[in-house]
Amino acid sequence: MKKIVISALCLILVGGGIWYYVYNGPMQKKAGEKAIEQYMTAQNVNLQDVTMLRSGVNFLSGVYIESYVINADSENEYVYSYSRNSGKPYDVNLLVMKDGSEQTDAMYPKLEKEN
Repeated sequence: MKKIVISALCLILVGGGIWYYVYNGPMQKKAGEKAIEQYMTAQNVNLQDVTMLRSGVNFLSGVYIESYVINADSENEYVYSYSRNSGKPYDVNLLVMKDGSEQTDAMYPKLEKEN
């Protein structure tokens, strides 16, 4: 009886780990890519005029991040982060960086939520 309980607990832990990886990995990446693309389109960014610097999922927080340089505004780095539970417009947050500090006057500013 003890072996059955231990086996069941191990199976639940392994299954939960696999589900957590799939949910926070490939599924979060796919949803994040789509949300960030929609956000950039709403900002009127020409998607053919961007250079991706890096992208990835933070497995602990479940946040997907993409970092771009937009060729029309090459001085700034645009860091988009997607969290499905953020409550922000498009569930995307934008951080514009230049030389390691946040910029408030960028060519493509943050979008405000429409009512």
